[in-house]
Amino acid sequence: MHNKIVSIVIPNFNNTQYLKEIVDCIKRQTFLDWELIVVDDVSTDNSYEFALELAISDSRITVLQRDRLPKGGQTCRNIGLKNAKGKYVIFLDSDDLISDNCLKQRVEFMQNNLDIDFGIFKAHSFKPREDYQTLYRRDITWGNKRVDDPIDAFLRNEYPYLVVTNIYVRQSLSGICWDEELNVRQDLDFNLTTLWAGLKYKFAENSDYDYFYRGVFSSNNVSGNMTSPEKFKGMVYLFDKIISHLNLNQETSKYMIPFRRYVIHYFNSLIISGTSKHSDFFLNHYRPFFSKWFILRMLFVKKVVDLFSDNSVKTFISSLLLLLLFGYRYYFNLIGKLFNRILSITV
Repeated sequence: MHNKIVSIVIPNFNNTQYLKEIVDCIKRQTFLDWELIVVDDVSTDNSYEFALELAISDSRITVLQRDRLPKGGQTCRNIGLKNAKGKYVIFLDSDDLISDNCLKQRVEFMQNNLDIDFGIFKAHSFKPREDYQTLYRRDITWGNKRVDDPIDAFLRNEYPYLVVTNIYVRQSLSGICWDEELNVRQDLDFNLTTLWAGLKYKFAENSDYDYFYRGVFSSNNVSGNMTSPEKFKGMVYLFDKIISHLNLNQETSKYMIPFRRYVIHYFNSLIISGTSKHSDFFLNHYRPFFSKWFILRMLFVKKVVDLFSDNSVKTFISSLLLLLLFGYRYYFNLIGKLFNRILSITV
């Protein structure tokens, strides 16, 4: 029995309904030479048993269960990658969808571009109607070549592509793995790891959209879900890791400028919906890595915002101050959205 051309790795936790949908997408592929590795994260529903039933019905499907700590999709992806045998590897999420032509166009692109380590394809977010087959198109896309330097974009907390939009040469990932200690922004971290490792890539600019991200994704939506004590610890771990790499040499240190934007954005989230203890720690912890003027501006914003208790007011005030003090257009747009929301409520 020959090794399959493509290994597909999907982590799963308590996701029976959506797992069936993504597996159905894979089984409908026009390209047939694939293996699917589902790695269950010790589900507490019946999704592990359901996955085993899928494997019985199709010999191309293998089901594994996480047998070590830590818990999480990153560990499951590493287990799947270790067991993959295909020439190429694709990481998918269990709650998303792919087009019937996804594998075919990705494999053909790689076969026509033998000098690259991974290809980048287009993805679109969607929100399903009551009729599952009909998809709402959203205004969020990935995989379109809009930037010349993805590292710069990722460090600004912008996502030119996702891991799921890519197809990798498996051998190119030798020595690269998902950081199992990281509980936040795992996609961003893996993308930076591959870029810093020197992997060569190419955007498939003439490709069709072949990946559909369920729901509404926003790389800017960190204030609601990234300020809990556990997630705060993860963000500090991630920022420490990034700064450690940026301080390696002069070539990497140039990225401290775009990274400042991410630091400001997350600090803004902390002063709006986090705790004063965390925002104070954050400022003091990163004080050695940024200029005194940078830290003073951040501290000024915090002290003013702390005068208010309503989150909407705090968001408006902080956005206005960050726009004035740092000039980031994102906060100008946010102010406009907040102002329109206020008008819609009062009218």
